[in-house]
Amino acid sequence: MSPPDQPPPVRTYRDRAGMRFDYDVCFSFAGEQRHYVGKTAELLRSMGVRVFYDEYEKVNLWGKDYYDHLQMIYQEKAKYCVIFISKDYASKVWTNHERKSAQARALHEKVEYVLPARFDDTELPGILPSIGYIDLRQIGPTELAELIVEKIGQPSDPDSAREPGQARTPPVPRSSKGWWRTMTRSEVIIAAVITGIFAVIAAVIALNPFSSDRGTNRPPIVAASSSSTPGNSITAQSSSTGGLISCPSEKASWYKQPTSLPGLATTSLVFCAVDVNNGQPIIDRLHVSGIIRGRVPHGDVIVLISWQDPSTCSVDGTPGTGQYFYQTQIDPTPSNGYWQFTTADPGQGNQTIRRYIYFALAPPSEIPQLKLDSTALPNDVLELAYITSQGVIPANHHCK
Repeated sequence: MSPPDQPPPVRTYRDRAGMRFDYDVCFSFAGEQRHYVGKTAELLRSMGVRVFYDEYEKVNLWGKDYYDHLQMIYQEKAKYCVIFISKDYASKVWTNHERKSAQARALHEKVEYVLPARFDDTELPGILPSIGYIDLRQIGPTELAELIVEKIGQPSDPDSAREPGQARTPPVPRSSKGWWRTMTRSEVIIAAVITGIFAVIAAVIALNPFSSDRGTNRPPIVAASSSSTPGNSITAQSSSTGGLISCPSEKASWYKQPTSLPGLATTSLVFCAVDVNNGQPIIDRLHVSGIIRGRVPHGDVIVLISWQDPSTCSVDGTPGTGQYFYQTQIDPTPSNGYWQFTTADPGQGNQTIRRYIYFALAPPSEIPQLKLDSTALPNDVLELAYITSQGVIPANHHCK
């Protein structure tokens, strides 16, 4: 995975309560959980939230005294602090320093500042059992990011501290949670008119006699060739009409809409909802299929890569590996945008491990390296979107 772009210099600004913070939220976590935390940070950043995450602070931290600087960050510079609790967290010197700094701040405030999020049931000094927490064994980074946005409210506006004559920073996108609360009366009226227009258009489309292929019954998959042709356009044409097929409106519970990552914005690709195992319980093999539209950039191919979440485990309690596994290269071009994949090796007993299945762009030359399996991806592999899969978790299921 390519390292994140360097964020703009942090400027202190005032939030709506009048307090001065550099960050909406800071993260304190152990390196063993970096993948989960990093995805959460990436999603929050794309929503305009200012998050203190060490990978985004490399230049800012360069040459600083870590002990003093991190104490200042966790005690003074963020509106909230999420502590990712795990057995790894409890055993490390630096995470305990961050925790103590955050707790020192919490002692002097009447509102909650420390927000616990648990990978396991490890006890930490000062984190009482009565304090509400989020169970990360039950949710993924996307859900956690949404909860954080809801907690902090509208991401703080960095321009509120703008000096006279200083240029405004580009506006950040509004949070999808509660955006209507910030609309003016005029905006509400305009939104209502636009909604009415789209409702009429949707009704006309619904009456289209050629729209029968928009349901969940997808046409048979045409056997794909062994490799994509770089630069091919995936138009997803209907064999009956020759027209473009929009993403079907899948309503069955087992269809998952891929979560977009920032890299997707650099392409014209669109990933439609993914059929996960045809609605059947995941026991050993996993079957996924879907539709892709757009153009594959010249010199790249689309690959599926999975990652086992080490905060989850198999039926016998063995944790996920925390490694990336190359699954396959998919070529939807000759299939009018359709693709499918079934895992080749049985894995009964591993269905309780949460897997992140990534759609990524990679040069064909990197595929041999991807097949080696590792805890990191080559820099020129670009993650575009992902879904998660996990089988039924038995009662009294525990990880080692």
